Formats: sequence, structure tokens, C-alpha cells
Amino acid sequence: MKQNVSEIKGLKVLGRCGLTEEAISCFWTASGVAFDIRASQLYLWVRASYRVYDLWVDIEIDGEVIQRRMLDPGLQKVCIFRGMDPEGIKHVRILRDTQAMPEDAVSRLDLLWIETDGTFEEVACATDKERPLIEVIGDSITSGEGLCGDHDLMDWVSHCFSATKTYEYQVAKALNADLSVLSQSGWGAYQSFDGDPDKALPLYYRELAGVLRSEEDEGYGAGADWSRYRPELKARYGIKEHPDVILINLGTNDSNLLLEQDKDLRERFGQRVYDFLKELGKLHPQAKIYWCYGMIGNPLLPQILGAVERIREEEKSQRYAVIELENTREEELGSRLHPGSPAHRKAADKILSVLRTIL
Repeated sequence: MKQNVSEIKGLKVLGRCGLTEEAISCFWTASGVAFDIRASQLYLWVRASYRVYDLWVDIEIDGEVIQRRMLDPGLQKVCIFRGMDPEGIKHVRILRDTQAMPEDAVSRLDLLWIETDGTFEEVACATDKERPLIEVIGDSITSGEGLCGDHDLMDWVSHCFSATKTYEYQVAKALNADLSVLSQSGWGAYQSFDGDPDKALPLYYRELAGVLRSEEDEGYGAGADWSRYRPELKARYGIKEHPDVILINLGTNDSNLLLEQDKDLRERFGQRVYDFLKELGKLHPQAKIYWCYGMIGNPLLPQILGAVERIREEEKSQRYAVIELENTREEELGSRLHPGSPAHRKAADKILSVLRTIL
């Protein structure tokens, strides 16, 4: 049997994905699909669109990663599994492992067709209204840069990323929550590591995947207004329109030029933090919003604390807060001088200690 991925019974769409008649398009870290199936074999037709920065995919069965593989450019058939018990239900997740790559001419993973000898079952979580949705907005830490590869690896290549070893993926898994990630290496809340004010995640939040500007990616939904896109995903796949929790892990790259820009940067950064919190609070009036910061130093913590306190006082609301994360020690580093698995585990534990009190 061969059918379009978007027509799978009980399909769960994960993260911000483009939706066309042809494909479900994955742009962000950990975006993809989940479904339940009874089958002995399963194949997936995908199209990987990139020029320089190769795309990787994670394949999970019953909560465990069984494949992490690089995809060749273009159309290809991927074996998800074969030779398995045809009567047993397998919970399958197919995830984009690589962050969006705006430096490339195109950066998109299209999930096209499924071939199988089995039948699909209703995914229990697909219609579970109580399953929380966690949205995470961050930089290279959230993208999982440094979580794969040797400690001494310094090449900026796609295989140094991991979507399933990150603190946010661990948090979502522990809470049985859905996850939506928007993250970009080198970007910040106000400016990038090299001072580019256009590379700030809050500027692109309202678009499905606005960091990708190629005509081809936009043709698959990258530039779509996310607020207009959400109702269709909700109607077709039961996806929540609003997150229950928003985690923001930005500020590490903003501080890279702190010595040169000093007071002016601190003030502009603090105002951006406040403005973004205000925007998120208005767009998602029921969400709990946490600014998480400190895995690679915390020189802008006073500005973050000040912005959070300001909006809490103005709105007379306790739904905004700061989660201070522990700085990564030398022995906890992964590749590219980024936090490794031990650091992400500590961050996940700290965030979970807070979220378990509200979820």
C-alpha cells in the first residue's frame, strides 16, 4: 500500500510544518510526524532540499531512536523498519534532526508517501486534549549544536546537531508533551553573535518559518502567517493552536559584543526582551512563559530579570518567570565548545522541576 503521508489515519504533526497537497514540509529542529501502525515493514519517500548544509533525520520507534541518518539531496526511499511482528502496534516518529539553515539556498525536508504492508491505528495522543504543548525559542543550544561529534570537533557541519538529545526534547518526553521548536545558531533576541540586528528570532516569530527566505521554501509555506495556518492544522490533525508553556533560551549570542556596545546593547536587549514577552503574552493569553538562560554564561541576566519583573508588575500576573540555568563546565562540553549531553540533562532537570508544578 502506498499513500500520501498527510492522509495517514490518526497522523500527528509535530512542530511548525508546511502543509501542501504534495507534502508535509519540515523546516525546524524536531519537526515531523508521528503515527501508530501494525506492519512488518514500512518505507518513507522523502525529498531533502539543500545545497550545502546536509539534512539529517531521526527515526524513533516506541520512544527510542533507531536511526539517525544523513539524507542525500533530492527524492529518496527510506526504510523505517522491516521484518517486524505485523500484529504489534509500533509508535513511529519521523523528525528533522537539523535546524533551519537560512545560509543555504534552500533548506527543507518534505515527507511525501508511505509504503507498507500494514494498517494505521489512531494515535492516542492525537486526540488527547490534555496533552500539553511546549514551544521553545532559542539559539544553537536549543538547536542541539555540539551534541554529536567528538569533543574536539570544530567544523560547522550538520552532523554536530541533534534534535533528540536536547534539553527541550528531554523535557517534552518527561512530561508527555508535544514540542514545537524555533531555533537558530548564532541568533539572539536583539542581535546575532556578530551584531546583525536582522538575525533576531522575535522578528520572525509570527511566520511559519520566516528565517528561510528562498522562493522555493516559501512556496511550501515557510513565509506563511502562522496565526492563519494554525486553524487548518488544528482542523485536520487536532494540533493545539496555542502552547501551554513557552520557553525562551536567548541572550547568549546577544552578549558576544557586550564589551564593544556595553550600555546601549544592554538597554536595547532589555527592551527587546520586554517587547517579546509582551507580544507572546498577547498572542497566547493562557500560556506560562519562562525565559531560560545561563548555559553559556549569564552577563545579560539583570536585563532579563528586569524585563520579566516589569511585565509582571504591569499585568499583575505571575505567568512570566526566569529559570536560571547552570553554566556549562569544561568537562560537560560537547563538540564546537557547546554544551554536551551532561549540560543538557542538568538544564532539563532544572526546567522540569519548575514545569512539574504547573503541568
